Amino acid sequence: MLGSKFISFHTVLTSITKPDLTHLDHQIILEVRAPRIVATLLVGAALAVSGAIMQGITANPLADSGILGINAGAALVLALCLAFFPAISYGGLLAACFVGAGMSVFVLQAITRYARGSFSGINIILAGMSISIFMVTLSQIIGVVFYLSQDITYWLVGGVANVGWEQVWFIIPWILGGLVCAILLSPALTILNLDDQSATSVGASLPVIRTAGIIVTLILTGAAVSLIGSIGFVGILVPHFTRYLIGTDYRKIIPLSIIGGALFLIIADIISRTIFPPTEIALGAIVSLLGVPFFFYIIKKMR
Repeated sequence: MLGSKFISFHTVLTSITKPDLTHLDHQIILEVRAPRIVATLLVGAALAVSGAIMQGITANPLADSGILGINAGAALVLALCLAFFPAISYGGLLAACFVGAGMSVFVLQAITRYARGSFSGINIILAGMSISIFMVTLSQIIGVVFYLSQDITYWLVGGVANVGWEQVWFIIPWILGGLVCAILLSPALTILNLDDQSATSVGASLPVIRTAGIIVTLILTGAAVSLIGSIGFVGILVPHFTRYLIGTDYRKIIPLSIIGGALFLIIADIISRTIFPPTEIALGAIVSLLGVPFFFYIIKKMR
């Protein structure tokens, strides 16, 4: 119903029960707003769950695919593809995002190994943010050199205005598959609440759990970035609120993060397209405005 043009509930209902694509409002609902809503739900769930997993495997409440540079890595490789392979298929862009997300994780792990195990919670965040800034800068340079600034900015800021059914149907299996894997992994992630010695004593293989968690995170993050671009802070806000409600059991955190992430991003999207109609604010900007104060709150709480 909501957007630059208000559409009545009756018209929305009629467009679903008796669709007529010659009717302008039906076209807006079915071809513009419906895929946008589905994409927002999927990405919100994916980013919230990836943040919850990263916080579990790093034992760091500030961990998030955006802050650790994973989103920026996916966006950088996507920018390279737009510059050098402009005719690349959407499947190719998805693969590129997976590669870029994996590249960021590899760099972060390399820094961790270089630190020889002395990487504290705040240091890994600083390293991730440095990686993110570096990769965003490279993406912007590519945009200027290849006259792709507007396209690159869209992917870096994040938005759902141009999402269509073709992209949504392509990405659904990846995100749903990643969410199912996260649910299956949730009992093992709960074990990570223990210290390493206690977790090992109950038969848990910590390297396997952490590797599986990273793979699921890459799938969810790569798919989300390829669909609507890089959006941060969802993976911090939602899991924190979820843990506040139900504790540290990942068998509950993951399902509730799926619901919470989807609802949170839907609310942010409604704000983005109704706060200054008919102008639309980028979805990533709205999320950042909500996320940055909460980020500072967590830092203060961690002292």
